[in-house]
Amino acid sequence: MSDEAEPGFVRVRLDLAYDGKDFSGWAKQTGRRTVQGEIEDALRTVTRSAVTYDLTVAGRTDAGVHARGQVAHVDLPEAVWAEHEEKLLRRLAGRLPQDVRIWRAAPAPAGFNARFSALWRRYAYRVGDRPGGVDPLTRGHVLWHDRPLDVDAMNEAAAPMVGEHDFAAYCKKREGATTIRTLQKLSWVRDPGSGVLTATVQADAFCHNMVRALIGAALFVGDGRRPAAWPAEVLAAKVRDPAVHVVRPHGLTLEEVAYPADELLAARAREARNVRTLPGARGAAERLRRRGAEATRGRGRAVDCRGPGLISLLPGRFRRGLGGLDLTALADLAEDEVRQVVADREDVLVLGGDTGAVGEAADGEVGVAAVGVGGAAADRTAAAERRDARAAEGGEAARGLVDRLLGPRLGVEDRDADGDGHPPCGRSRG
Repeated sequence: MSDEAEPGFVRVRLDLAYDGKDFSGWAKQTGRRTVQGEIEDALRTVTRSAVTYDLTVAGRTDAGVHARGQVAHVDLPEAVWAEHEEKLLRRLAGRLPQDVRIWRAAPAPAGFNARFSALWRRYAYRVGDRPGGVDPLTRGHVLWHDRPLDVDAMNEAAAPMVGEHDFAAYCKKREGATTIRTLQKLSWVRDPGSGVLTATVQADAFCHNMVRALIGAALFVGDGRRPAAWPAEVLAAKVRDPAVHVVRPHGLTLEEVAYPADELLAARAREARNVRTLPGARGAAERLRRRGAEATRGRGRAVDCRGPGLISLLPGRFRRGLGGLDLTALADLAEDEVRQVVADREDVLVLGGDTGAVGEAADGEVGVAAVGVGGAAADRTAAAERRDARAAEGGEAARGLVDRLLGPRLGVEDRDADGDGHPPCGRSRG
């Protein structure tokens, strides 16, 4: 996904809104009505094009979620844009269904990417708790909660959630995606006239189901079923809690997407593509990388592999193999620091605390500390390591990474590299 249009194309920014009630979300799906599908079909029709021009969007909303301030971009051939620029909005208004509108279509500044250039997205979730239910004229955009809600308690619960955290406990995990986000705003207000409560939820980005799960936790606090400290406790656990309900989508609206000044768009897009770690994990991962680099330079020297370190974290078949490896000591990396890396980054795999590690540094480089096999260091290119690290996601994929990194070195001939009938540092502890 480029931050510049290809030669001969114009990148066009689209500002749009839609009622999500009858859509199966933003992203086009075979056999389903989606916002992206409707707009791309309309663009192809009004420009009389034989091809479909793909849209890139700021926020891929789920089925039933609305948008008032959605932003997308599309790259159109220069000739097509020149021919249709003046009348594009009016023609799209005549072709699109009434539940999706495009308010603005204009050439985007250099470096603009609707998804990656965004600084933040702001959502609103609306809830009514009146005993008689929700106003019939707003029922498609307001959730009815059948218990009275305490706004002060909900705001008390929201305060510790703001900031940079791993929101794994509030997200539906997606392969290859981090759950670390910076939640910039989370607050509740009640409209004195209608009695409707509105939550403002703003972050640099959101993972799948994050907003609706946060709202679900807040409602349990507001109606007294959970204490104000509970949402933060769930957050700290970093695992999905079945007690956190993902509320219905119709109360949620994407209100606004913000972008930096034009000259900062490209830099913001590059920054947003970086895989994030939490501050504590960044330092430990960087130490892993440095020690790994030192280990690869120290070929053939005697090492200590007596301590089990964190090898016990691995399945038995890897423990058995690793037990016979000549692992470089990482004495200056405390075990709790290694555990922090494991907890905070599922794509960082640690093979040993005191005895060795494979970790991805904050800059994307991968340092290999579990390197020695009979004095021969594992000599892999940074590019190959990055490919392996990106492939690692969760337990199963992480074990696959071990296979790729160390699988060829777990044979009998390696474990007995010195020819004395025993592994280099004694018998395998398998």
